[in-house]
Amino acid sequence: MSKSTLYKYFAGKDAVLMALINSLCDQTEAELASAESAQDIVGVAAAHAMRLPRSVILQPSKMPKASRVRLQKVQGSLVEHSTGFMSRVAAVSLAAACFAVMEDAARTGDARGDTVHKVMDCFSGS
Repeated sequence: MSKSTLYKYFAGKDAVLMALINSLCDQTEAELASAESAQDIVGVAAAHAMRLPRSVILQPSKMPKASRVRLQKVQGSLVEHSTGFMSRVAAVSLAAACFAVMEDAARTGDARGDTVHKVMDCFSGS
C-alpha cells in the first residue's frame, strides 16, 4: 500500500498509529472479558505484549498522547478485571509485573510473550 492510499483513510501518521493502538487494545480488552483467573490475565498480557510493536513498548513518549492514554487504559483494565478473583493489591502487582517484564523483554530482545508468561511463576510461588 502506498502512502497516498494510506492517507486517503487517515489524516496523518498520528492517526495511523492511533488506529493501530486502538485495534490492538480493543483485541486485548475483548480477551480480558473471558479471563477467569490470574493465569488467564497473564495469558492476555502475554498476547498483548506479542501484538504491540517493540517501539510502542520502548518509546511511549514518542507516541501521540491519545495512544499513550489508550495503552494505560489497558493496564487499568487488567487490574480492574483481576479484582474479580484476587485482592486489589495482588491485581495491581500482577499488572505492573506483566508490563515491567514486557518492557524489559522488548529492551533485551527476549521473546516478550514467553517472558510475560513467566510472571505467573512469581505469583504461584514457583
